[in-house]
Amino acid sequence: MNYRYVRKTGRRPSEDGGTEEKAFAEITGTDAPARFLEIPEEIGGLRVASIGDHAFSGRKELEEVRLPSTVRKLGRFCFYDCESLKRLELTDAASDIGDGTIRECGALREIYVHLTRGSWRVVRDLAEDSMRKMRFTVLEEETEPSSGKSRVVRTYRFLIPAWHPEDREDTHARAIHPKIVGAGYAYRQTVTRTEFHVREYDSLFEKAEADGVRTASEIALLRLSCPEELSEEAEEAYTAYLKNHADEILLYLAAPDLSARYDDVRHSKESRESLSGKSGGLFSSDGSGEEVIPAGERRDMTALMLQRTAPGREAVAQAADAASRAGETEICSMLLDYEHRCFGPSGGGEIFIL
Repeated sequence: MNYRYVRKTGRRPSEDGGTEEKAFAEITGTDAPARFLEIPEEIGGLRVASIGDHAFSGRKELEEVRLPSTVRKLGRFCFYDCESLKRLELTDAASDIGDGTIRECGALREIYVHLTRGSWRVVRDLAEDSMRKMRFTVLEEETEPSSGKSRVVRTYRFLIPAWHPEDREDTHARAIHPKIVGAGYAYRQTVTRTEFHVREYDSLFEKAEADGVRTASEIALLRLSCPEELSEEAEEAYTAYLKNHADEILLYLAAPDLSARYDDVRHSKESRESLSGKSGGLFSSDGSGEEVIPAGERRDMTALMLQRTAPGREAVAQAADAASRAGETEICSMLLDYEHRCFGPSGGGEIFIL
C-alpha cells in the first residue's frame, strides 16, 4: 500500500528528561482504494505519529483499520463517513482524537484498544464522538521484564448503547424542553480518561432494559462472556434478564432477519425516521434499527444462552426452525443438539445446564 504523507516536526520527551524537536510523518491518504489498512510504524525513515485531517474521509470501500502504537493523533474527520468501516484497532498512545474522527461510520461495530499506558482517554473520546451503539474490546497489557514482550492481563468487552437528544414542546407553557433519549448518554459517563468505572456501568442495566431486548441482551451477554470485575449482584441481574427473555433472544440470534418485530429502542415514528440512514443515530438505513451481529458471534452468544438460561423446548425449537429457514446451519445444529440432549426425541427428559 502506497501511503501519502507529509513531514512535520514536534516536541517529544528526550532521554535526559526534557523535550527535543523531532521530525515525524503524518499520513494524509493512499493512492488507491483499499478495504483494509494497516498503518506502518515508519515511512520514509520517519516515525508515523499522526493521521491527517480528512485523510480517509468518505472512503466507501474501507472496512478495517489498524493503527500502530506510534500514532499519537487522529486528525479531524480522518475516518468520517467511511460507511463500510466495521473494525478499528488502535492503542492508548492515541491521546489526541480530533472531532468527527468516526462520525457517520454507520457500520462500525467493534473498536479494539490496546492499553499499554493505562490511559482510557482514547475510549472515552471515541465514545463521545458518536451517538451510535458502539462495542469495545479493551486489552490491558503489560511488558514482561525478562522478555520485553507484552502480555494481556485484563480484557474488557462491553457495549455502549446509542442515544440522541430530543426537544419536547410544551404548548401550554410555550417552552421547549430538551430530553435525552436512550441509555447511551449515561453509559458514556462511566468511562473517564483515566479509568473505566465497571460497577457504575453494571448499575445502569435498568436503563438499558428500557432501550429494548437487543441492546440489553447484548450488554448482558458481553459482560457474562468476559466478566472482568463482574459482581455477583450484576451477574445475577444479567442472567435473570436473559432467562426472562430467552425466547426473543434465541430467535434473534438464530435468524436476525426473521425477528424484526423486536425493535431495539421504542421511539416515535418521527424519531425513527430522523435517526434512519446516515444520521449517526440509533436506526440503520434498512429500517431494522440494528447492525446485525456476525454469524460467528451469534453462534458463541447462542452457546452462552443455552449454558446460562436452560431455555424451554418450545423456545429452542422455534429458534432452531428459524435458523434452519435462514440457512444458519451451525446455530441450527447447536440448538437441535441441545433439544435432543435436554428433552429427548419424544419431548421427555429434564432441563440441565450444559
